[in-house]
Amino acid sequence: MELYLEIHRDLSKIDTNPFNYIQCEALADKLPEGFVGPVPGAYQIVAGRLPVKEATNEQLKQSAIKALNNIIVVPKYFSTLLDHGKERLDRVVRLISTEVSPTIYHVLSYVHHDAIEVWQMPKNKAIHFLPEDEMKNIAIQFYECTKKYYSDESSVADALDTVYNGAKFFESVKLWFENQK
Repeated sequence: MELYLEIHRDLSKIDTNPFNYIQCEALADKLPEGFVGPVPGAYQIVAGRLPVKEATNEQLKQSAIKALNNIIVVPKYFSTLLDHGKERLDRVVRLISTEVSPTIYHVLSYVHHDAIEVWQMPKNKAIHFLPEDEMKNIAIQFYECTKKYYSDESSVADALDTVYNGAKFFESVKLWFENQK
């Protein structure tokens, strides 16, 4: 417990703008089913030691194929757009953001030889390596909308633009991947 509190005190000194929070994960010595270990060079150990093996290139490639085969253009949580209230819309923006980023890396892991190198790239660089211009442009638009929304989190239009572009990104990825088979 003390370690969690100490880490939180340290993290609270970091300015997270334009986003809301820093996401950290405490790993057990056994990963959940279907998970791979952290990508070498793409994480920081804040305290302790890494209790699991790092991801391998093959694991990342297999994970990418599985994720791309199961991509959902309109995720179930979109139904909460029928609810009203700032917190509800914020949650949808957060959730789609946590799905768009890994999808970018899954696409790149599928097309590039070195998936570890792919996952080590920052998002703003990785986007430019997406295999199709339309997919790339939608991803760029998604992140522009996300940054605009998170600058003050008050615009419903900005939040909905983020959600719309996220869904369009999933749609472009799904179509692209189906054409790869």
